[in-house]
Amino acid sequence: MIDIAKVAGVERRTLYNYYNNKEEMAIDIQIEYLRNYGATVEFKIDYDKDFTIQLEQYCDAYVKRFQNNKDYIIYITQFDHYFRHISKDENLDRYHQVMKNRNMTNNPAMVIISLICKQNNITTSDAIIKKFFFTLHHCLLGVAQRVIFRESVFIEEQNYSSEDIQLLIPILVKGIVATLPIYGTKQ
Repeated sequence: MIDIAKVAGVERRTLYNYYNNKEEMAIDIQIEYLRNYGATVEFKIDYDKDFTIQLEQYCDAYVKRFQNNKDYIIYITQFDHYFRHISKDENLDRYHQVMKNRNMTNNPAMVIISLICKQNNITTSDAIIKKFFFTLHHCLLGVAQRVIFRESVFIEEQNYSSEDIQLLIPILVKGIVATLPIYGTKQ
């Protein structure tokens, strides 16, 4: 809290006017991130271009966001570990409710996956589209967390950096696009 107050340019006791402890603050940071998730990656869909390529471009922008904000990757890695394995904070229920209730319908990747289905005459449910989105999202996020959190080890041992995560994007996107018809029905 002392470090946070120093960076914020306020007295530590001022922080306690808003939060009882650092755990409450950490949960609010995560909740704010989830509320603004759709805006975290700036991407404008071009309805005249190939949607599979645009999904790759979106994923590329998504990964670049993490590469340019490595502190946040480290933060969410530590957040997940702390709140899943160490903390018994009651406020975590509030965080879990926000996660369960978040609306992803305006997320560009969700929209693009829907458009890919429409373009290929695949009828599928919103639940399946959401499942595909989260599969893609968690694959990219998982690799980003692992590589960015331990990048110096990966560079030293495999000459592999966070920049190389982009190599996975076409594989993941093409795999998801190829699998969509299995979960939907062609018209």
